[in-house]
Amino acid sequence: MNDLVTLVLLTFIFLTVLDNRFKSKSGGDIFGAPHPLRDSPSILKMSDRDISLGWRPSYPTGSGVPVTYTLEGSKEPGDDWKPYASRVRNNSCDIRNLEPRQDYKFRVRVENKYGLSSPSPHVTAYRSKLFPSELPKPKEYEIERPPTEKIGKYIL
Repeated sequence: MNDLVTLVLLTFIFLTVLDNRFKSKSGGDIFGAPHPLRDSPSILKMSDRDISLGWRPSYPTGSGVPVTYTLEGSKEPGDDWKPYASRVRNNSCDIRNLEPRQDYKFRVRVENKYGLSSPSPHVTAYRSKLFPSELPKPKEYEIERPPTEKIGKYIL
């Protein structure tokens, strides 16, 4: 009986140590999908048709498995998320050919060879407010010019 208790106890200790070796410091599995980004992406530059986004990089937890990013977007209002860029290696991305004056939401997912993370919080790009609805007409100015007959007299 004593040998059985010792065997069970040693098995429990062995499995606990083995389980802890495959856990990262933050509590997640080392061999699995990465943790999502904590912060939403930031708008770096925005025009009527283009937007540049940046985000804080994801740091691998324990395994050092390289990560890439997938940038997803959705027209505002709505929750129809679709990928705009995938396998992005940097922590910034330019999105081109967007609908003029259309508001969008963007979020980032982290990806490694084990899977895709949950999405980050989103950022809303209020592109409809880039330009006023009615632009004022430009003012017409008359520029006073010197008479042309006096210009030729002073040239040698």
